[in-house]
Amino acid sequence: MMNTSFPDMVYLIAFILTVLWILVSIAKKMEVNTIVHRNTIGCWLLLFIGLAVSTYYFNKLYYALPVIVLLFVAHELLWYVWHVDIFKDEGETTENCYNWMNMYCKEIVNKELTVGTATSETSSDLSEGLFDNKWNISNIEAYEKKFGTYFEYLKLEPGMKILDIGCGNGHWLQYCKSRGVDGMGITISNPQATYRVKKTD
Repeated sequence: MMNTSFPDMVYLIAFILTVLWILVSIAKKMEVNTIVHRNTIGCWLLLFIGLAVSTYYFNKLYYALPVIVLLFVAHELLWYVWHVDIFKDEGETTENCYNWMNMYCKEIVNKELTVGTATSETSSDLSEGLFDNKWNISNIEAYEKKFGTYFEYLKLEPGMKILDIGCGNGHWLQYCKSRGVDGMGITISNPQATYRVKKTD
């Protein structure tokens, strides 16, 4: 059995994470889907860089915490002040967020959010609808209630046109179209734009 010291193990893991992060970054640039997320690898890489620096320069593991904190602060300054995205992938974050919130509601999309056709009780999104304390209605009905409220508040009428800045997956535009209002959506999220284009093809 090979005898490997703790510092050697830390350096090896940091090296493997660096290589993996580079490969996933290249795959993302080429728009190839990967199982491993770039942000997750980046987080672990920052952690192991902190461990490697503390063991190499200080030969003490307890220096790892301040080194990791300094790396994290530098990372956040790079992103939020100078807009340099070394370990942060905003597109991946947005995609994960919408996956976690289960925004891709198959029942809602399949029903095309037409008024008065909400019959499914199985839609899984509970974060975006307007239930108005009526918890026995379906999620599709809650979506229709929310969009219907917006529609009336904006005094929209058939034949009008709207521009939805930050349109997400385009469910609001889809609803407006079902009521005769044509619209265009703008999103900075490639996954959302791709999703909507696929649904309208």
